[in-house]
Amino acid sequence: MPFELAGRSPYVRDGADRLQVFLRRFPQHHDVVINGFDLAVSARNAGQATRSQWALLQEIKAVIPDANVTLRVREISWKCDHKAPKLTLFTVLVTKKCGAVSLRREFLASSE
Repeated sequence: MPFELAGRSPYVRDGADRLQVFLRRFPQHHDVVINGFDLAVSARNAGQATRSQWALLQEIKAVIPDANVTLRVREISWKCDHKAPKLTLFTVLVTKKCGAVSLRREFLASSE
C-alpha cells in the first residue's frame, strides 16, 4: 500500500518544540523552555475543512481510495500556564486495514 503521498512526510509528534516556538512569539513567553512533560494535547475530528484541507483529503482519497481519511484538530497547551495561548494544528489521519493489520499515518494539513 502506498503511504508515500506526493512527497508528504508523516506528521512528527514534536509538540514541545512546536509549542515552544509558538509561545516565544508572545512577549510574556519570549524565553519559555518546554519539554514533553509540560504538554497537554487534545485531538478530535474537525467539524469543517478549509478549501485547501478539503483538497488534501480528496488528494489522499484518490491515491488510497479504500482508506479512511479524516481531518483532525490537535490542540497543544502548556500545563505550566493555563492562560497561555494554545497551539492548534490540523492533521489528516489515514487508516487502512490490510488483512489483520491496521496501518495508520498522520500528515500535517494547512491551518489557513
